[in-house]
Formats: sequence, structure tokens, C-alpha cells
Amino acid sequence: MIPNFFSGFYGLRDLCPGVVALGRAMTGQISLTQGMGVANTSLNFLCNTLFAMVENDLPYAIRITREGDIETVGRHDFDGRAPVNMTAHPKMDEETGEVFAFRCFPVVPYLTYFRFDSNGYKEKDVPIFSINSPTFVHDFGITEQYAIFPDTALEMAPMKMIAFQGMPVRCRPSKVCTSDSEMKWFEVPGFNALHIIKAWEDDQSGITLLQPICETTRTVLSKRSLEFGSTNPSYAGKKNRYVYMAVGPQGPKMSGVVKIDLELGCEVAFRSYGDGCFGGEVMFARRDAGDEVELDEDDGFVVSYVHNERENETRFVVMDAKSPTLDIVAAVKLPGRVPYGIHGIFLGEKELQMM
Repeated sequence: MIPNFFSGFYGLRDLCPGVVALGRAMTGQISLTQGMGVANTSLNFLCNTLFAMVENDLPYAIRITREGDIETVGRHDFDGRAPVNMTAHPKMDEETGEVFAFRCFPVVPYLTYFRFDSNGYKEKDVPIFSINSPTFVHDFGITEQYAIFPDTALEMAPMKMIAFQGMPVRCRPSKVCTSDSEMKWFEVPGFNALHIIKAWEDDQSGITLLQPICETTRTVLSKRSLEFGSTNPSYAGKKNRYVYMAVGPQGPKMSGVVKIDLELGCEVAFRSYGDGCFGGEVMFARRDAGDEVELDEDDGFVVSYVHNERENETRFVVMDAKSPTLDIVAAVKLPGRVPYGIHGIFLGEKELQMM
């Protein structure tokens, strides 16, 4: 196991676990081909398989038994076609079953884009050579036709740690992106986004622009500190209206949840977990009404684990996504503590049966 480059290194002393791991690998005590990450960043249901993921390693397939236990199936390299690592935030098109992903690497190519078909077959890599420095991209967005990567001012900088200057990441505000024949880069005001909540294309059918002009706008949707956004997965890559986000600012201890209306550009619902109560990422769960029934985008539930630190109790909380106060419709007391984490996933009965 090798510590995560960004969350596990803060100085020279933090190199020791990595050096020990590499030494064990060189002497044959462990094999890095069997895995090197902790797979604790996110969970994703892709190609009828549930994966635990971290960006410095490949996904780990897991399964849920009939008894409700979780078993690790093993590191998944997609028949040898994904031998290195991949993002912990892949995107899936629910209509086609295709999965889109990327990986960052400390040497050229620093960023590589790739996709999987609905059967889990990995297509050919698309190296992005116009990224000319070891950039840090944690998440990206997809639309019906495009993949969108934020080449921000955050870069990998191992020499900072060696020089006793902190984490091996630097911010270079003067960084300017360039273009190649296959990509278009748009210069926008500086903003280092870690997570991409949503991207879509406006309907421009039948219009040909000889000299496209990119105009960017920035809108403050909430004065609160928000993170870990969730949307209705049926709208992946398409225009949607609602986003559900956890309220900070004590991440990963989140104190509540808000519902954002992207058309109105503001909050339309809010719920606080109460004094001494904190949750993590919130997930939107669609209401199960059958394939023949067309539901509103926000017809469903917002779910999260909420821990009461005063009573040392954890509950699985289900909130009505349509309610202006996100009314709690169910709260299930759990037999044990669920630690504060990062990303999660909600799987319905249909997905569980597909595994």
C-alpha cells in the first residue's frame, strides 16, 4: 500500500511509508501489480459491477452478498487494458451504458482520457498532450458530445516537499492553457474547482458558428460553504435543474443539506441536522415508479448518514427531495457507527439484482 500522493504526503517524513513500500516491492515481498491504493475515495456502479475507487490505483470490484455483507472481489484492470490508474469520478451515460474516465500521471502524458462500452470493454486511450505540466485534475464533466476538463492552477510539485515547503502541490495563478488539434481550451477567471457537479450543452442544432465566441459567467448560488453535490443520475450529461449539496464548513463533517435550483440560481430548500449532528455526502435516490411512468426531476429522496456526536448514534436519514424543508420521511438507527467519509453511492434493488 502506497500513501495517496495528495492526502498522504505533507513533508519528508511522510515519504518513509512510500519508501518502505517500494523497498518491499523491489525485494519481492509485495507486488504492486496487485494494487497500491486504499480504494477509499468513492463508490461507483459501472458495467453491472460495484467498484471502490481511488485515483492513484485501479478500481476494486466488490459485491454485496445476500446476507448483506460486503466482499472484495479484487483489483479490476479491465482485461489488462487499464494497467495503471484512473479517476475516482468516472461518468456513466445511462442511455447507452458507456462510461467515461481519465487518469492523471506525473510523466507525459499528464492527462489521458478513455471510455468503456456498455460491456465494460475499454477503448483506446486518448492522451491529452496539450497539458504541458503535471496538473492535478480530480474530477471532470461530460455533456452529450463533449468531455470537459478543468486545467486549473493546481499542479504536482514534489520539490516543494523535498524543500520542506509543505504538500507536493502548488498553485500557479499565471498558468496559461494551450490548444491542440483535438481540443479547445477556454481561458476563464481563476477558480480551482475540485468537484464538477454538472455540465450540459445548450440546444444549438442547425447553427454553424465559424468563429465561436466563449462567454463565461459566474453566479453565486449560495452564501453557505457547500461540497459533495448530487443530482438525478438520469440527467447525466444533460441539462438539469436541481442540485443537492452538503453544508460545511467542517468537512468532512457536514451540518446539513441544501437544494439548489439552477434555473432560479438560488437555494430553494434547506435542512439542518441539528446541534451536534453531522453527516457526509448526500445522495439523490430516484423514486421507483416503474419504467413506464415519467417522473419530475426532483421526484425522489435525499439520503445520507447522520451521526449524533452527543448520543454517539448514527442514523440513515431519508428526506423528501420535493419538500421546501427537505422533510425527513424516515430515519433508521444503525447498530454501529458509520465514520465520516468522502463519497458514497445509493443502489436500488434493480442495481443490486444486476450485480
